[in-house]
Amino acid sequence: MPSAILENPIDLGGPGFLSRGRLRPLCETLAADPDVDTIVFHLAWDYVREVDGRIPGYSNAYLEAVIDAATGATAPVLVYFPAVDDDPTDLATRRRLWAAGVPVFEAAEQVARVLRSRP
Repeated sequence: MPSAILENPIDLGGPGFLSRGRLRPLCETLAADPDVDTIVFHLAWDYVREVDGRIPGYSNAYLEAVIDAATGATAPVLVYFPAVDDDPTDLATRRRLWAAGVPVFEAAEQVARVLRSRP
């Protein structure tokens, strides 16, 4: 079975794209496709925090948009969130995702294992 991660990723780059008004409809559109059974969202927290330095409050709004989209999607949403060692907000961010019931994985291998185990 083809993998959209490798064959057709959706790049959400740029601070203008990510908002509740755009991310949730994107997840809904993806989930409506019969060939999509799981959405993997790569949370590039180091980039988000960098943008937050220029646009105060961006990281919080971004995280809320991710949580809103992940908890509202009809297909499971997994968050691949590599560790950001020098960022004190890393653990608090993970805890917010966990508290919302969003599965978070630090290693790509963990995500791959979960995807392989799905029927």
